[in-house]
Amino acid sequence: MLVAKEIIKQSPKRHVDIGSRVDGFIAHLASVRKVEVFDIRPLTSEIENVQFTQWDITDPNPALIGSADCVSCLHTLEHIGLGRYGDKLDPNGWEIGLQSLVDLVAPGGGLLWLSVPIGIQRIEFNAHRIFNPLTIINSANKLGVTLERFFYLTELGFIESSNIYEDASSLAAKGYGLG
Repeated sequence: MLVAKEIIKQSPKRHVDIGSRVDGFIAHLASVRKVEVFDIRPLTSEIENVQFTQWDITDPNPALIGSADCVSCLHTLEHIGLGRYGDKLDPNGWEIGLQSLVDLVAPGGGLLWLSVPIGIQRIEFNAHRIFNPLTIINSANKLGVTLERFFYLTELGFIESSNIYEDASSLAAKGYGLG
């Protein structure tokens, strides 16, 4: 809901989502605006305000470079390369996926909304990766992305970080969280 509210408020011209839940996040957006959805899994039903394209983001598509002023990828990057959703096994799949996400964003002011499990970095068998938040931050920085805002989930709800690197370092020692 947090990301959906922000995207609705910002009202981008072209919003593209990669792999987020259709019955959750996408439904929230589609209730008030158009959203393009790219996913490796097929979408078998038509949904108002949703334009669907089946695409594996580990297979870069030059035609999509810089094509969206707003991109979201919620709870997807941690699965890429693990084969759980029909994707190829690739230990670096998430890095290829992150590159594809960054490539989608229009240069000079486009936004990328990304969420992943955070904590002690590891892979949980037949599930997903959990990232040290600094792994994502540093990898994105190497791709030319500037982190503007960082939110993390606590028992009190979402907190917007006032000191990103300090909070990320602290959260890296936790068992499991969302950032």
